[in-house]
Amino acid sequence: MKTLRETALAFCAEDPLFYIDIAECVKGGGKILYASENGVFVEHTESGILMLAAKTESAAERALASLAPDSFEKRSRWLVAREGAARETVYKSLPVSRETTCFQVAYLGKESFEAAGELSFKRAERAQIEQVKQNYALESPENLERLFSAGKIFCGFDEKGNFVGFIGSHPEGSMGMLYIFPEYRRKGYAEELEKRLANEYLKNGRVPYGHVIEDNLASLALQKKLGLKEADGKICWLRIGKD
Repeated sequence: MKTLRETALAFCAEDPLFYIDIAECVKGGGKILYASENGVFVEHTESGILMLAAKTESAAERALASLAPDSFEKRSRWLVAREGAARETVYKSLPVSRETTCFQVAYLGKESFEAAGELSFKRAERAQIEQVKQNYALESPENLERLFSAGKIFCGFDEKGNFVGFIGSHPEGSMGMLYIFPEYRRKGYAEELEKRLANEYLKNGRVPYGHVIEDNLASLALQKKLGLKEADGKICWLRIGKD
């Protein structure tokens, strides 16, 4: 008989691109709330973010039943659902106040990326983190502080020591936060920063993956240029409860 972990990973293996965030969460020690051949529901240990995948609405219903409705007040209140049965069931079962739909992209190869080497790539220090907060709005200042303290934000510096941009890992583990300051754009620095972060993931035995908001076609084009593949389905970041 399979363990919950084995069942969850077997489900994810059926479509590695579509379920890569859940698989990485499970491999990293995330809490498995439900796992069957028809669905998986996990909680990311550090962030409290929930991730749901289901082939049928009945599987999604059973998965969501593992949590009391008021338990979201004690969590991050973000639930990442696959489009289809998982998303539809969340809307029927829980009060969703916001949704952001994304492409999921991942690099499933084993070889490291060849970066141009024009930038110094270093973990952010206090001198840079305030600039990060001023220029990146998709994570709260509090989350950025936590990510900074955990060493998950990286900065790029040119040969003159100028701070040209930053990148990092979001709370649930995806690559993101890529930002190049306007005066340093169109120099290939975005591509280099992403390659360098992807190599950090590979060095640590992780799969480089990310979420691209569906209207950010420039970012999606960059991912494909670097060799990341796009999952067939989209994922939906759902905010549970009133903001």
